[in-house]
Amino acid sequence: MLMGCAMPAKHKLGMTQVLRADFEPAPESVPLARRAVLRTLMGRGLDEIADTTCLLTSELVTNAVQHASQSLDVVVEVDESRVRVEVHDDGKRTPPPIAEAPQELGSYWLLLLSDLANRWGFEHERDGGAVSWFEIELVEGMPRPTTSVASSSR
Repeated sequence: MLMGCAMPAKHKLGMTQVLRADFEPAPESVPLARRAVLRTLMGRGLDEIADTTCLLTSELVTNAVQHASQSLDVVVEVDESRVRVEVHDDGKRTPPPIAEAPQELGSYWLLLLSDLANRWGFEHERDGGAVSWFEIELVEGMPRPTTSVASSSR
């Protein structure tokens, strides 16, 4: 089930996972996740999108921390045209529709996604968990990312 995004994700074929990091569902995981994503982007010459990507990552991880009871995973994937960040958790919630976000306490992250990401969404996973995700398109003339893989556990 996809929530909130009018544009579906482009097919993930050809994307390379460059980071998968596990975090505890605790507030201190938010800056740890943000730094892991920042290091991953900066190490691939993706400095121009680092601020926006890290802000949106912080929002998704903050939301996951509020709803997850076990660990959560942050996954970063890249290809020649975009960066995709996913936050997987075991939460069972469904975010409100985007039109209701301004009235619902704690849902401003949806407005940030809507304003700053090229595509974004929320899906329930087959195992009962959830994944929140967004994609940022790389701008014309940016150096293309390198694709060495990094893995982290905090």
